[in-house]
Amino acid sequence: MLVVEGYRENGKVKHRTLLNISKWKDNQIEAFRKLLKNGEIVYTSLKEISVSEGKKIGGIYTCNEIAKRLGLSKLFEESKLTLMI
Repeated sequence: MLVVEGYRENGKVKHRTLLNISKWKDNQIEAFRKLLKNGEIVYTSLKEISVSEGKKIGGIYTCNEIAKRLGLSKLFEESKLTLMI
């Protein structure tokens, strides 16, 4: 099961996958459905949200992406410093 977004690019309709929930448990999918209402996120109590540890590379990847988006990676290149990822 996929959560997708429809958009147009150069007049053509395209779809972008936002989230793959195929491997989620039924109770996780139901909780996610409760968060969504008419395509908008409905805020809920923190007690209803469960958190689980993801892959260890996630933090490093996230920091790298933030650095790229903020242009920090260019600063490191200019100063001849390297981000080791």
